[in-house]
Amino acid sequence: QQQQQQQQQQQQQQNQAYVPPKGPAPPKLDAKFEDHALYQIKSSVLKEMESMVNEGMEVAKRKKALRFLQLRWHPDKNPDKLEIANSIFQFIEETKPWFLHDPNAEGS
Repeated sequence: QQQQQQQQQQQQQQNQAYVPPKGPAPPKLDAKFEDHALYQIKSSVLKEMESMVNEGMEVAKRKKALRFLQLRWHPDKNPDKLEIANSIFQFIEETKPWFLHDPNAEGS
């Protein structure tokens, strides 16, 4: 019985002194992942634009959608993601002539 009490006391002391180990170190930022994420966002924006063009959406509605995309990805609106926002905003600006092209206006 005395032995059991000593073992219990030792366990209590061990439990009190036990400090759980620290968690794993935070993951390192992988630039390749950032590039991949940026590619995915640009692809998504382009897919959205292509679907509007393919559906034959009016130019006025496409202008409104473009304005929404410009505001959504404007660098001033995304100060925490400045580099990403800059890149996507620039991509939107580069696709603007294609996106706002009106095939009906060519004959005029």
